Amino acid sequence: MPDQVYSFEWLHLGTISYYLIYRQGEKQLDIYLEVSGVHKFNYIGWEASFQEWTEPPKQAISAAEQSVIRERVEAWCKSEKLKIDFGPPLDMAVEIARYKEEGWTVETLPDGTVRLSTEPEEGLLERMGRWFRK
Repeated sequence: MPDQVYSFEWLHLGTISYYLIYRQGEKQLDIYLEVSGVHKFNYIGWEASFQEWTEPPKQAISAAEQSVIRERVEAWCKSEKLKIDFGPPLDMAVEIARYKEEGWTVETLPDGTVRLSTEPEEGLLERMGRWFRK
């Protein structure tokens, strides 16, 4: 398997969802990703995405093949400067508590979206004004 030619392609599905398409010969694996809600990762995906080929349908991927594909995905992500996490989802309550400890402001919007923000940094003009007021 390591000698086989392979390629990657992005497919934008909607506002926050994508497929990272991995092709190897006649086989294709569509890896579903969503935009991450935390700065630690750009996108998140699920380990289960590596269990079966998309084409041919329902053909199992051996553990050894999964390992090679994961290594290739990780190398591709690194070359594209992307941070993608595969696995069980993060516990958002734990992540939000960590952000609060770091001094971030946490706001829950009416639609349930959680907004994290820091205090705006003082701009150059504000600093100069404070300096001249002394």
